[in-house]
Amino acid sequence: MVKSTREYSLLGLHSAEGLPDELRPLVRRAVKVYMDNMQRNMVLLSYYDDEHIASNSRETMPARFRKQSMAVGWCAKGVNMLADRSIMDRFAIPDGDLSEVESALSVDGMSEEYANARRTQLIFGCGFWCVTRGDTGDGEPPAVVAFHDLLSSAAVWDWSRKRVRLGVAIEDWEVVDGVSHPSVACVYDKDATYELHWDNCAWAVAQVDEHGMGRAAMVEMPFQPTSAKPFGRSRITKRAMEITDEMQAETANTMLHSELFSSPRRWILGVDPKFQQSKSDWELYMERVMTITRDRNGNVPTVGEFSQASMAPHIEYMEFLARQMASEMDLPMAAFGVNGNGYTSSDALRASTDDLIMAAESMNSRNRKAIRTVAVMAVAMASGDRYSDADARLSDLSVRMVDPSMPSLAARADSMVKKASAIPWLAETTVALEDLGYDKETIGLLQGERDAAETRQAVNAMFAQGV
Repeated sequence: MVKSTREYSLLGLHSAEGLPDELRPLVRRAVKVYMDNMQRNMVLLSYYDDEHIASNSRETMPARFRKQSMAVGWCAKGVNMLADRSIMDRFAIPDGDLSEVESALSVDGMSEEYANARRTQLIFGCGFWCVTRGDTGDGEPPAVVAFHDLLSSAAVWDWSRKRVRLGVAIEDWEVVDGVSHPSVACVYDKDATYELHWDNCAWAVAQVDEHGMGRAAMVEMPFQPTSAKPFGRSRITKRAMEITDEMQAETANTMLHSELFSSPRRWILGVDPKFQQSKSDWELYMERVMTITRDRNGNVPTVGEFSQASMAPHIEYMEFLARQMASEMDLPMAAFGVNGNGYTSSDALRASTDDLIMAAESMNSRNRKAIRTVAVMAVAMASGDRYSDADARLSDLSVRMVDPSMPSLAARADSMVKKASAIPWLAETTVALEDLGYDKETIGLLQGERDAAETRQAVNAMFAQGV
């Protein structure tokens, strides 16, 4: 239902009144990409939200079990644990002058937006940073940065320049008869951004921002892209979805077996038929003292109980699936409930997260480039320059990410002591304090108190000398 609603709402986007004719084929291609991938993206989101139910997991269950939750949560675990290792720290320039960047966009807002964008990137395999001109009269920065997932955006790839050629993003929705429809969309071209409104069952250009940057104000942030798939791939792989489906089915089987295990079946031989007809199976099971009369021939009935199958095979199979998912997601087995106490040393424990750290480092390496591009784009939009000119002016701009290995404070301090012993002047830099885990505000306070203490010492020395 969601797919068809959005499909019919976007079909006429390329024919919007006021859109340049040369852009219509590109917009049509972008909308087709959006529609063709909508169903898959909705499935990926359902796995992350743990709302997808495997088709074979409830078929054999009694009716009273079919409404019970069989949530697994493994796909969300795989996304969140990697996302939590990718944290944007700050922008950096060797001379420390970030005034142009800070005046163009909200640096703190960028960090907060990245905290949400990293999960979206992993779920769908890609997302897009969109830069628009802000309303400074309303308190907004000159450039406003927003991140769009693949449920609200799509792009056409420029294979020669290795970047987005044209992008489409849904900026607002309206609800009609309980169904959401796109009401505002933006088309991002290399020299202008077009804002389109849905009105009277048709799209029309409502506003044009001619920024003249020379490239679309949309930046891709893919996860594990390749030359054939520049928009990346989802961390929720096909194999991860298959394992989740199998785990749901096994959860259903275990629930049924558990019910039978706690209520073993009994059998009675030689009982009077009137006794069996007078009580239900449940009443027979629950009675603490069972009184059974002799049959018509005077023989005593024989009572027995069927032996129960062990629950161990179910538990072993669940552990097998957990190991499969841990391997697929590059996570330690303990993340999926498998006992991780078998590590023989702290080094072995750290080694269990090596693959996850490597994946985070690779993710950070690509993402910092995307974030830097967004910052340069915001400066270009605020100053009215072309992107290439702003990029040359900010050639030293970089993005710092938090160490994905997440070392403890003791490990950081030990590392810094060793570095400072080899490079003495390093201890006097701000970088040393950052490596020790202090944030920007704390570093400012420490440096302020240091300066105040040095001033007091200088004054006291002057009085001591009688000056």
